[in-house]
Amino acid sequence: MMRPKLRRSFAAAQGGAAALEFALVAPLLITALLGAAEAFDLLRASGKIVAAANTIAELTAEGQNGQTTASLGSIVAAAQQILSPLPSTTLAVSIASIGYDANGKAMLLWQYSSGTGATVDLTKAAGLGSAGTSVIEASLVYPFTPMISAYVGAHTFRETALSRPRLVPEVTYNGKTQYP
Repeated sequence: MMRPKLRRSFAAAQGGAAALEFALVAPLLITALLGAAEAFDLLRASGKIVAAANTIAELTAEGQNGQTTASLGSIVAAAQQILSPLPSTTLAVSIASIGYDANGKAMLLWQYSSGTGATVDLTKAAGLGSAGTSVIEASLVYPFTPMISAYVGAHTFRETALSRPRLVPEVTYNGKTQYP
């Protein structure tokens, strides 16, 4: 049986208590810090994808003299710069001009793609125009891999932006308003 004096000395001892508490709390703090950093990266990537999609749609719609393969390539390069400092090599972009027939039904006039995975969705442009008008649709797909992807997995962002040409009813592509 332990003597009362020895028991009191163990109960009053504080040496090493701070180290023990830190050892118990540190893994939780590190996990919270990494989780906050990953949440910030996801939010930043999401915001950059939205900004890139809007920029592509707006710059393409401003082409009153039409767009060419080279000019659309430059617009995609500008969007890749918006993603900086995130890697942009996996960014897939699809730019399309969507016109409307006499019944107001959306139809694809032309399309430009960079990368694989981004597709045009005509239903997003439904009801936004009338015969002889068009909208520009920019669709982006961006696979994002977080630092701790082994624990949380990868995430693929998909964003679509629509913009109406301001100075002309339809933006041409390589001198044509419609395929082929």
